[in-house]
Amino acid sequence: MIVTHQVAHVVDVGYSKLLAATIFGLAGITSSFGRVVFGFIADLLTKQAAYTLNILMTLVGVGALMILRDPSQTWLLYVYVIFLALASALAQLFSPRSQPTSFPAKDLDRSSATRRSLLALAERWAPGWGRIL
Repeated sequence: MIVTHQVAHVVDVGYSKLLAATIFGLAGITSSFGRVVFGFIADLLTKQAAYTLNILMTLVGVGALMILRDPSQTWLLYVYVIFLALASALAQLFSPRSQPTSFPAKDLDRSSATRRSLLALAERWAPGWGRIL
């Protein structure tokens, strides 16, 4: 995701640079904590259902940013942050980096997505710790 262009779009619509930077910073924080939440949710759903949820949330988030036309629609920025950041968090579960490669998927326990999410969060906030854990 190229956030630079999205920040420029929000500024072009008429929002201040400070608000735009704050919104996109909030998206990063939301994505970090969303990884843990969606790790748990992904354990409860099938891969197909989790991926479908990811695509739908991405469409809602991008759609909110696309229809944003004037500064009176601040609520669309928050819709964007919530949906696209959480979709980004869910997408990390499908990333090749987060997939186990040393044993077949049928041997994984039900908490595998939650565990991968917690490790990804640890790695994001304290680089190197995710590999130690």
